Amino acid sequence: MNKWVDKDSDKNLLKRAGLALADSTVSSTPGLAQAWALSRALFGSAMELRNERALEWVKMIHKNPGVFTEDLMNSEEFQDGFAVALEDYITLRNKDKRSIARKVFTGFATSKSKQNFPMERYNDTLAKISSEGLVMLAFLDKTILPLREKAIKKELATENLGTEKPYEWWLEQKRATRPISKDYEQWVHDEYNPNSKKLIKKYNLDLTVVSEMTQELFEKERVKRAEDSVVFSELEYLGLIRAGFSGGVGWSDGGGTTWTFTKFAYEFIDYVIDSKNHEASLLKQV
Repeated sequence: MNKWVDKDSDKNLLKRAGLALADSTVSSTPGLAQAWALSRALFGSAMELRNERALEWVKMIHKNPGVFTEDLMNSEEFQDGFAVALEDYITLRNKDKRSIARKVFTGFATSKSKQNFPMERYNDTLAKISSEGLVMLAFLDKTILPLREKAIKKELATENLGTEKPYEWWLEQKRATRPISKDYEQWVHDEYNPNSKKLIKKYNLDLTVVSEMTQELFEKERVKRAEDSVVFSELEYLGLIRAGFSGGVGWSDGGGTTWTFTKFAYEFIDYVIDSKNHEASLLKQV
């Protein structure tokens, strides 16, 4: 027999074996079996081509009986959601994205209002966002938001808040109005700008003369800002940040264009960053 035919036959056997294992896994649970059958009927060919991903999906459900209960899986809204989510899942090439998609579906399964759960929007965002976008979200969550929180509390400590409103109220007002870009700008200045106290001390810089080191640092800052601006444009397009404008003169006064997270961004980040291990794997890429 032709060796190419043999190879094709082997591949087809492996594909069928993967789906056969998934069939066997779901067969003992009627509700899950019905959702699986619906998915097979709608896009069986795609499942055959990406059978390992389909099997990942089924195993995720099978291993979490506390979340995916029999009553839940017997419901029509679960079975519809299963089919929609699985179709999106098998198209995801990136392993990190598939991990996030499984968390999103778990969020859907535990939601008290499944009809209003924005699973399609989460999955659409997940399909469109770049790896750089995910890394940026992890960086902002891990590094910039804590700096922002610290700066807010420092500001409040110097203000006369009066007695009409509790401290928590003022804290929430600051969180709602302070653009995240302000603290990102501060971080970039501290880490890249040769005028920052941190770099002056680190490199023993003499700012009265233009040295090769200061020129190199200015160039690194320029490149960093240019690269990040591309990612921020992507995040704005995806509805994860919104741009605004603040008065002032220069970056330190918050002048010019600002940006902050949207409400959807905070919700999405909960799925992107919901475990230390997953966050660490993204932050390694920063």
